[in-house]
Amino acid sequence: MEKILSQQEIDAMVRAARGGGKAEAVAPSVVPCDFAQTSLIGGAAMSAITYMHETFARGLTQRMTAFLQTEVTVALVSAESLPFLDYLDRVPDQSYLASVSVMPLAAQAALQIDLGITFALMDSLLGGLGQAEPPGRPISEIEDPILRDLIGLFCQELEGPWKLLPLSFHLENPTLPGDFQRLIPFQERILALSFEIKLNSASGAFSFAFPPVVSGALLRRLSRQIEERRPRKQPGAQARMRRLLRECTFPVDLSLFEVPVTAEDLLELQPGMILPLRYGVDRPATVTTAGTPAFAAHVARRGVHRVAQLQQALGIGTSVEGVQG
Repeated sequence: MEKILSQQEIDAMVRAARGGGKAEAVAPSVVPCDFAQTSLIGGAAMSAITYMHETFARGLTQRMTAFLQTEVTVALVSAESLPFLDYLDRVPDQSYLASVSVMPLAAQAALQIDLGITFALMDSLLGGLGQAEPPGRPISEIEDPILRDLIGLFCQELEGPWKLLPLSFHLENPTLPGDFQRLIPFQERILALSFEIKLNSASGAFSFAFPPVVSGALLRRLSRQIEERRPRKQPGAQARMRRLLRECTFPVDLSLFEVPVTAEDLLELQPGMILPLRYGVDRPATVTTAGTPAFAAHVARRGVHRVAQLQQALGIGTSVEGVQG
């Protein structure tokens, strides 16, 4: 069975990606369930969203590798529904923040990228090894157009999985933390997608936050697709299934249970001999189906066939003892 990561485990993986280290083991914990914070996206829809953005990650991996002429790996870390305020709590201080226009919905999504990986990406684009250490300052006005060219590839690649709506994504200007927090109302539930990106020895994370107007449109389209793919009942299907079941065959035994036979009788058995069973002729035998006792019955004959004359239905755990012949 596939393991479902807890939120603490997801956060640990994201922290490890941003620091380039290994994810710390997180001890399992039990916390109260807050139904107001529980994801409202159903399992089937979330599976479809996960598949969509795993496809995006593979496409972006190929595109960035070709663009930078060095190996780049992008992987989906998590897809979840949560209030925008909770998403903001996870955004690191050292981040490149920008808004993304979503057309034709005229909506704005949020994009966050760890500063550490942005400098590594720019270093690789300018001919370096992609191992530049973050200088501990924001992106300069000269560096911003270079970085926007790189991030623009993210938005272009995102249009592929979202073509079922279809939508287009356009990177807008970088935003200050205060403006970034005002992109979406705090309590609105967003669709948050977190990714890990690796470039040589550097690694980091980036994420998208889509407002309800965008995620809702996607969920409605996915729900229609799921409903369209669901097999529909054909007229008369239930009657046909009942008829086919009636034609199925099941093993039936007519048996005498708990018949004591002495070892001496067994040792003297020879073909043609009669074996005394010490089982009264008035005692019924047991009809069993698939190993389950079903009826008390007597052995009889109809024409050239043996038949079972049913006497009484047996309940679960009951036997023929006490059934009158």
